[in-house]
Amino acid sequence: MPVVARTKADLNTQLLQNTNHIKIVSHGRRYFSHYSVMFNELEYYLSKLAKLVLYEESDLDGLQFYFNNSLVKVDCGTGNTEIVEYELNKEQFIETVKVVYMAAANGKKIVFINELKDINP
Repeated sequence: MPVVARTKADLNTQLLQNTNHIKIVSHGRRYFSHYSVMFNELEYYLSKLAKLVLYEESDLDGLQFYFNNSLVKVDCGTGNTEIVEYELNKEQFIETVKVVYMAAANGKKIVFINELKDINP
């Protein structure tokens, strides 16, 4: 089951653990139910690559990716590289996690995934 961070301190504690995994943080209430269901379904499949964290009490809405305690920026062509601001379906989510993990493991701090099919809303 994904971790639900209730406070900013809980979120920071989760981000500092498991430095060899990507931490995927779902921020805000807008996509909370969508990503909580998806995280439950995909947790086992992604367990070797990612740790999933839900953070409901946030002003942001969307996904952020962290690796080795630093933010990995994801450029999906929307202009905002710090957060993915729309819902991804399962295939898009899995493909995005794989691309971000491979790039972050190779030391990249920004990932361009415009070439993924149908990633833009």
